[in-house]
Amino acid sequence: MLEKNNELMQDKNGRTMKTGDIVKIENAYFKNDNGYYYIDRTPGDASWLGSDYSLHKISKRGKISTAKYHLAFWPLSSYCSDRMKNAAAHEHNKKYATIEVVFDIDRAEVIAHFEEETNKSEEAAKTWAWRFGEDSETAQKEKRIAAFHRATVERMKAEDAAAQNETTPEPETMPEASAQNETTKASEQDAPAQVSLFDFLGEGSPEESETQNAPEEIAAIQNEIAPEALPESKTEPETMPEASAQNEATPSPAPGKYYDISEETARHAWYAVHMGDYKKDSATNEYRASVDSAAEIAAAQKRKVSQFYHDKIDRLLDRYAYRLAKWYNDYNRNEASCPSWFISGPAKYPVRKHEKKMNRERSLWAEYDEIKALVDKIKSVGTGPIDLADPHAREMLQERLDSLQKELERDKALNAYWRKHKTFIGCPELSASYAEKLTAEINEMLNRCAWITKPFPDYELTSLRDKIKRTEERLAELDRREAAQESGDTSNQKFEGGEIIRNTILDRLQIIFDSIPDEETRNALKQNGFRWSPKNKAWQRQLTNNAEYALQRLNLVPQN
Repeated sequence: MLEKNNELMQDKNGRTMKTGDIVKIENAYFKNDNGYYYIDRTPGDASWLGSDYSLHKISKRGKISTAKYHLAFWPLSSYCSDRMKNAAAHEHNKKYATIEVVFDIDRAEVIAHFEEETNKSEEAAKTWAWRFGEDSETAQKEKRIAAFHRATVERMKAEDAAAQNETTPEPETMPEASAQNETTKASEQDAPAQVSLFDFLGEGSPEESETQNAPEEIAAIQNEIAPEALPESKTEPETMPEASAQNEATPSPAPGKYYDISEETARHAWYAVHMGDYKKDSATNEYRASVDSAAEIAAAQKRKVSQFYHDKIDRLLDRYAYRLAKWYNDYNRNEASCPSWFISGPAKYPVRKHEKKMNRERSLWAEYDEIKALVDKIKSVGTGPIDLADPHAREMLQERLDSLQKELERDKALNAYWRKHKTFIGCPELSASYAEKLTAEINEMLNRCAWITKPFPDYELTSLRDKIKRTEERLAELDRREAAQESGDTSNQKFEGGEIIRNTILDRLQIIFDSIPDEETRNALKQNGFRWSPKNKAWQRQLTNNAEYALQRLNLVPQN
């Protein structure tokens, strides 16, 4: 059985997959199943009795995943509550899902994992041998597992060493030494000024600092002035602190989709709480990595939704990049405002100033959660009801209507076939394998749930009919709006102090006041779902029946 499995378990290129290999799964039915994995166990392993490959998700950088759903099996399996989706996933994965052994991912963590497993098995073998003797079955099994893992680690290290030797270029003597000297000089020039612990506390140091810029930097930290406002040297003119703080608070757009991160502020923040050296441009790189991740999500969402929503996705992405850059600058400025006590020492520590810093940090982290929520908003754009202002609304609604009607007719036909034959085998609308699998699932469900008498109960069919009805009503509403737009009848209403506009182009019910309404009116508008739009200069909400009911509750127009 092991030899057969080894022959069958090959990637799409015909390469045999072994324990410890990194593989890439593509074209799976469920999006979460795609990605990179390392093979944790294979059929025939000393620690594995299964006939499938056990996989553990890993990142492109070689980090072993600790997410909730990080395990998979090959061939892919599907486990969800929807039997139809399970069957569809099984058929899809069988036809289209592929697996490939890859070699461009660092396996250091994977090797460390198997080394840890080796140590665990060796300790377990010693324990069982002490309890039941060296010849006990359990002790021998643990020894076999440890030997297998040790051999796996040695094989992986040998493969990585061979691959590294193949890709390592010939060393060059003179250019390398020259580059090293230049790097050393550059690092000496970029090295941060050393500040004594007494200076952080605002007290005089027993010895004068050898660095000329240290007093200016310490003054900036104590007075909470933006560090980029400091002069780089005494020969350069000083920048006004107010202007620098204003420039840092409002990041200027950088080329592309990024905004500026103050590296000088990040450097001061680092040395306020760390002993080690600051890695140059680390704050900017971390920020850009977050924006790149959000940009990938935005691009994926654009591929799923209508082009009508692309501008909204771009606006949300730009808002995320701007607010995240501002948050980084604010956080670093707050971090640099007061050093940690293990940096400055506990003597005469500014406790009140530290409390102020911690209170500000708590509010910053609350703001960070709001910024991260923008990514969730990007994921949800275009996933709700179809916006009637979308130029492709009619096509999407008609496509949804046809799909629902087709699903209803199919379910009714399958119920009729089951009622007549008590099986789906031989049904012309289903494949032979799918019909057999669905028949087994339906029989199991009917035996377990006595109140269900047919494969697709009446409540499921009723739900489909309601969805069809709502979709037809939305198509009728779209027809009414287009007819009103062509005839010029917008049903706008004037009232004392403003006008009500039913904007069918933007799909918004808008209220425009001649002057700023009082606070009571503004609160009433907000309570009824209206929000102020600076772009349209109006209080508005989506044009729906609920919006009309909310407008009546405001009593802006006298009711008949």
